[in-house]
Amino acid sequence: MENEIWFKNHSDFFPPEIRDKIEIILEMCSFYVHVFKKAMEALSPVVRELMYKQFPIIKKETRPLVLKSIGEIVDRTGMSLLFNLYGLIQDQKKGVDLREKYSDFDSWISLYVHPPMPVPIDVSFYDGMTGLSDEQIKKLVDEINTEDLEGYNYCESRRFEFFDLIQKVLFKYYEALQELEGDGWNVYAIHVGMEYEIFRNDCGHIENFIKYKFPEEDINLSYPEYMKKLCSMPLLETGEE
Repeated sequence: MENEIWFKNHSDFFPPEIRDKIEIILEMCSFYVHVFKKAMEALSPVVRELMYKQFPIIKKETRPLVLKSIGEIVDRTGMSLLFNLYGLIQDQKKGVDLREKYSDFDSWISLYVHPPMPVPIDVSFYDGMTGLSDEQIKKLVDEINTEDLEGYNYCESRRFEFFDLIQKVLFKYYEALQELEGDGWNVYAIHVGMEYEIFRNDCGHIENFIKYKFPEEDINLSYPEYMKKLCSMPLLETGEE
């Protein structure tokens, strides 16, 4: 940008304390213009496409207030992530010890980046159960373990879709990410994982709002009010979901 070039050519004329502040402001302006604005514009259509793929019932919604909420989810997905990554880049420049800064570092890796696979049960889990033969117990255990693994793989495939979509945009518009080192990549993955959980929860909220046939005006209920009303409703029958 022209003002950045001008400041660089004339920075020696500014007192050091003012020069440092101007450098920070110019860097943030550059981030907004060259990274944030372009990345958010690129994310909007692909986030909406992923939303419709993972939560297809949302695509059928036509009520104006609900459509407004759907649009807000699309518009804000990636926003906090980009600011967090900007902070991460600044931390790396300053040599911040990321494991010291993030006291829950390892647990966050497990929660947001590499969720543990389900632990298989064995036949001993049903020791003492009467009325079932050994063969029936083995079949039951196999079915439970298979179902748990399929559920895990399903959730992970959806998480991977989000990571893949986000990363293509981030690496295109935020070249500084390529300079991350060591734990910087782990913190990067944590932030992307957190953003996915926000996206998943926001879309899940809209999905249930539609499935349980909430009236349009209820879209503005606070979360406690929404949950109270949701919990008072009968469970959906198979085939209604």
